[in-house]
Amino acid sequence: MRREYVNGPYRHRNKWRIIFTGKDGRKAAQSFTDKDEAEAIAAEMRKQISDDPITVLDGLAMYKAYLTDRGNKPATVKTTLHRLRDLLTDELEPLSAITQGRAESLYGSLASRRAVDTHRNTLNQCKTFFRWLVKRGIVRRSPFEGVEGVGRRKRGKKQLTIDEFRALAAHCFGSPSSETIAVISAAILGLRASELCGLLVRDLDDGGRVVIVSSSKTEAGIRRVGVPEVLRPHLLALCDGKDGPAAVFDGDRHWLLRNTKLACKAAGVPVVTPHGLRGTHSSLATEAGATSQAVAGTLGHAGTAVTERHYISGSAAASERARRVGLVLLNGGNG
Repeated sequence: MRREYVNGPYRHRNKWRIIFTGKDGRKAAQSFTDKDEAEAIAAEMRKQISDDPITVLDGLAMYKAYLTDRGNKPATVKTTLHRLRDLLTDELEPLSAITQGRAESLYGSLASRRAVDTHRNTLNQCKTFFRWLVKRGIVRRSPFEGVEGVGRRKRGKKQLTIDEFRALAAHCFGSPSSETIAVISAAILGLRASELCGLLVRDLDDGGRVVIVSSSKTEAGIRRVGVPEVLRPHLLALCDGKDGPAAVFDGDRHWLLRNTKLACKAAGVPVVTPHGLRGTHSSLATEAGATSQAVAGTLGHAGTAVTERHYISGSAAASERARRVGLVLLNGGNG
């Protein structure tokens, strides 16, 4: 086993122990009865390692194996590593050479070329990465721990008005294809991009009247969502001739984002993201009388706080609250 990091020696029962950590993250321990011998061997190993330090590339390779073993989805692992590379930039740089000053410089560079939400999320992921490195004895301390995120995060998603939503629907249903039906499905069903693109033919249940979301980023995301009749025949048409395990849509979330932008432009409405379509879904549903709890359930949220803060527009949330107050008054205070 190639030794890449040395921890110790330290007292363990009646002996002195040294722990060696390899590039694959695995550890091996060696014990000595003599402290001087243990210190000499540890010093020699550190000297050898210093001539061939662990690089950012090595660290990312170990982290990838860890995330994969933890059962993270391949797309999630890929996105995480992409963001870390975007921040760390030089994959051949030794991890031990990244000081706090260097970390602040790297983050400052990222912040100058990425949106606030993107660079702040990336910073958080990098902090998690370095905490993992510290926990495994690969680095002594995290240089990013003291780096603070800059800029104000955006709250809420750019959404469509009712007329704009109708224009988008008219375009998508008027020119039905896998791409346009995916876009309008995102708006009507309120699914996450990854959930929509991960739908299988067998997930369309009860003759296409229900969509089963069997794989989501949260436990609350596992749910059944009703399919309106206006959408049902289009989804069934996309499933025609496919086996149960086949995908309904042949694309990933980047594919959906690209086609959402194209559909918005073709429909002559403001360009929004699939997240924005989820927001449109929740706001229109709330305006139509659905409670925050009901909308949160449709979106796959465990509670209503995230739904109201990020997806439901302020006016829609206010309308829903006013409606509930009105019901209380009409029913003599009995809800």
